Amino acid sequence: MIFRDRSYSVLLVCGKGKFAEQIDKYLPYNEYYPVKKIHALSEARRDLLERSYDIIIVNWPASESEGKRFVCDIAGKGKGAILLMVGRDLYDEVYFDVVSLGVSCIPRQISGSEFSMSLRLLCSEVERLSGEQKKQLSLDEKMAEIRLVNKAKWALIEKKGMSEEEAHKYIEKLAMDERMTRKVAAEKVLQSLS
Repeated sequence: MIFRDRSYSVLLVCGKGKFAEQIDKYLPYNEYYPVKKIHALSEARRDLLERSYDIIIVNWPASESEGKRFVCDIAGKGKGAILLMVGRDLYDEVYFDVVSLGVSCIPRQISGSEFSMSLRLLCSEVERLSGEQKKQLSLDEKMAEIRLVNKAKWALIEKKGMSEEEAHKYIEKLAMDERMTRKVAAEKVLQSLS
């Protein structure tokens, strides 16, 4: 057994049956933890309102259309990497319906090793999504800093009669002289002018 520094939380939405009983051997706790099993789509919807999971596995043989509708509903909400398991006879049809939503789809009748490989691919997707979220946060922070610096510049223009270029240079010089970020310098300017 190999221990990893990261494990992936899993929501398993499936009926009570053979699959639910055997799935544990494909979800070792050193890689997938916690694993929550839910046996009703309505309960899964409520649970996803309260918490998010890295991986969501849906194996709903009772009604393929209900399972498909469920993953389509949650796919747009960015709730994690989603794997939909369907009957082999419906695989092509369902795959083409859900792939554009970013949902992975596999036939139910696959070997344990193929299922394990599918899970590993989902882990890669989780890591990619995590990286994208970090980039987005970084971009949002940069935009917030630009807005704050602009606000400080306009305060200097209005209250000190500076030109936009002079206000910009003032904030840059303050940040450099006092060894602080432009954001902190802008906050200091706004505080001094209020």
